[in-house]
Amino acid sequence: MARVFYSSRKPLSRRQFLGQCAQAACFVVPALGCGRFGQPVLAPGPWFIDAGRAAGLAAFRDTCGSLAKDYLVETLGSGVALFDYDNDGLVDVLLVNGSSFEILSNPQLSRCSSRLFRNNGDGTFTDVTRESGLINEGWGVGVTIGDYDNDGFRDVFQFRDERALSQQR
Repeated sequence: MARVFYSSRKPLSRRQFLGQCAQAACFVVPALGCGRFGQPVLAPGPWFIDAGRAAGLAAFRDTCGSLAKDYLVETLGSGVALFDYDNDGLVDVLLVNGSSFEILSNPQLSRCSSRLFRNNGDGTFTDVTRESGLINEGWGVGVTIGDYDNDGFRDVFQFRDERALSQQR
């Protein structure tokens, strides 16, 4: 059970509160060196490094609507699934891609597709989308992995804008 603590003190007036803040400042400001600070300490090196190109994941470019985001579907993220696609004990990556109304309405433009990358075990990945049959040209909004038919193998479910469920095994 959670404990709840109550204070029996009366609330301070604005004048009392400001007076207590001024008293506290008399002790805090001298301890800080009267506002004289040295140069900020910077962390050594970058915190995040984009290693997608070196890992072989650069073939994926997320497309999710226009910059204006006029429609709800344009504000949705796409999706990612981390799972062992080929049962080799290594975690593979499935990146679900969105689309745009311009791409969907113009057959001349190249279609966006989700991408499946097989883990090579050395920190790199290989695009195996075509070989896997997971080419899904629609507006992807999510993905989930599970054993739908109890055959012991993972099934991939990609959710698309048509509110249709496309299943690939």
